[in-house]
Amino acid sequence: MRRVVRALLDRWGSRVTVVFPDESRRVVRAVLQPSGSVSWQNMRRVMRDHGQIPTGQMIYIGPTELDVMEADHLELDGKRYLPRRWEPFYLGDAAICGWGLATPMEESLCET
Repeated sequence: MRRVVRALLDRWGSRVTVVFPDESRRVVRAVLQPSGSVSWQNMRRVMRDHGQIPTGQMIYIGPTELDVMEADHLELDGKRYLPRRWEPFYLGDAAICGWGLATPMEESLCET
């Protein structure tokens, strides 16, 4: 099943750039799509000193070899997203993909 999921991601996944704190980058084939969920209790990785966490939730499905919680942010189509949650998705005893949640970064935080 893991090979099937990997083949689906390779064929239909988007090219998502995972950017790490040391500014290294890794491009993976993954799904990063909006979620219709309105629940926020699991979305907060850190609380900022001021302001609010940007609204909008994205679902991330990608390879198991990469824990996106170690990343600084994700990039897709010129937009940046903060990883908020990630965990392996198991079928039986095997992790077949990684599942996670992300939120869009505010434009003011994205300027370099």
